Amino acid sequence: MFNQFGDLERCALRPGNVHSADGWKDVLDPVVQRYRVKGHAHLFSSRCSLRHAEVYEFLEAERIKYAIRLPANQVLQGRIGYLLKRPVGRSAQ
Repeated sequence: MFNQFGDLERCALRPGNVHSADGWKDVLDPVVQRYRVKGHAHLFSSRCSLRHAEVYEFLEAERIKYAIRLPANQVLQGRIGYLLKRPVGRSAQ
């Protein structure tokens, strides 16, 4: 887990045969508690590997705003396709 400056906040080594989100709470909770004590704002973003209901519920219970990337799928693309169009002249990067 990295902060907004790219500094490592916490990490965990896991066997190569488990999901990358395995043990997420053991990594995330201590960081949340440390930031809460310091009185910092709580914002969280993640790749789609943490798209589990338990993660959302934890973040909402802790009153943390979050953005978690979802994998592309036809239903989602159909509903938000109009938002995905890039303005003329804007590159894909």
